[in-house]
Amino acid sequence: MPDNPPPAGERLEPGRLREALIGEWKNPLLSVRLHEDGTLTATTAAGADQAGRWSVDPAGRVRADLMGGAVVVDASIAGDELALVINGRTLLLRRSPAS
Repeated sequence: MPDNPPPAGERLEPGRLREALIGEWKNPLLSVRLHEDGTLTATTAAGADQAGRWSVDPAGRVRADLMGGAVVVDASIAGDELALVINGRTLLLRRSPAS
């Protein structure tokens, strides 16, 4: 992950954030598809697939159960860019054109 790029945009209220997250998000290292039913599929650049579950908590943070563990991250969306803040570092993803 890059060292602390600026966040992508403003934080949305939980219901709007959940709706805005549904679809496919990519960067050169990772592709993540978030489904409306709360499931997700993550694929690394090397082609490794991982299935999991996701949700947005009442505080507007994204919760994901992936690779046997739970992760809670802050998220913001600006246009087609998603910023996930993980352990103080920001991971940027772009919405896939097909989403």
